[in-house]
Amino acid sequence: MSSMTPTRLGSGRDVHQDTLRTSPPLFVTLWVVKKCLAFKQILLCRINKVSIDDMGRVELLDKIINGVTVAIAALLLLDFLAIKTGKALSGVFAFGSIGTLAFTLASQGLVKEFLSGFALNFSDKMYVGDNVKFGDGDGTSGKVIKLGWMERILKGSDDIHQSVPNGAIQGQKMSNLSRLTRCQVAQTLRFDYADADKIPDILDSIRSEIKRSCPKVVTDNTSPFRVFLTNFNEDHLEVMVDTHYRIAPIGDAYWINRQNVLQAIMRAVKSHDVEFATLCTAPTCDSGTEWKVIPKAKSQEPKNEKTV
Repeated sequence: MSSMTPTRLGSGRDVHQDTLRTSPPLFVTLWVVKKCLAFKQILLCRINKVSIDDMGRVELLDKIINGVTVAIAALLLLDFLAIKTGKALSGVFAFGSIGTLAFTLASQGLVKEFLSGFALNFSDKMYVGDNVKFGDGDGTSGKVIKLGWMERILKGSDDIHQSVPNGAIQGQKMSNLSRLTRCQVAQTLRFDYADADKIPDILDSIRSEIKRSCPKVVTDNTSPFRVFLTNFNEDHLEVMVDTHYRIAPIGDAYWINRQNVLQAIMRAVKSHDVEFATLCTAPTCDSGTEWKVIPKAKSQEPKNEKTV
């Protein structure tokens, strides 16, 4: 019995000494890997003439090299530790069946996010700097400013940064607006029945005014160019304007063109001495409200003024 205690103490001292001997090479290796990755990133940016803050498609290559480098370094370190520490390394990973099960359950979400990020990074769906829109029902959209292994960071038009988990992106619809070359401007116009006879001339004027004011409009039948009377509603006529333009649906150019289209429609309508139908809210039978058109005679009726 007395001979067993010194043996355990001796083995414990050996393990402690082995750990002390392996610590300096371990930290040196980690430091060298970190410096190499930083130098590699700077070199990639200079070769491709991009900034570190906005690497674009170069960031995908940067992440691939990072992953390969870290994997190789990890394998070398594990091999080194296995040789130097022997039983000590096996003791570190001997968590037991309960610990292993708990670790596996806790890491399922992390593994899912990582695998999703891995698949997205190797796909061609988006890059840093792209404007994207997701079909998640919440209207999630913005400019991609970071492609992480676990999440994507989007910058909205209000400059708010939003984190989107990679697992939530997989399997849902996504539109990369930066890769589109055309946009749509659609409007629904409402007119009073008193102006029904003027509708054909109004439609022709709207078409002509849009073509004159918006040179990027598509009229070669490759995209719709529609200005038509579409519905006879209970209290008004409904006109559809559906036009497309050779402009990406992002940025100031899109909003300037949209403004020009709306102004062209207004000029065309006013040239016929016609106004859009005036809307108001009206109660419904189910205690709700709906939009109703105020009859033209009432909407143009002058207000009674008090006389002194």
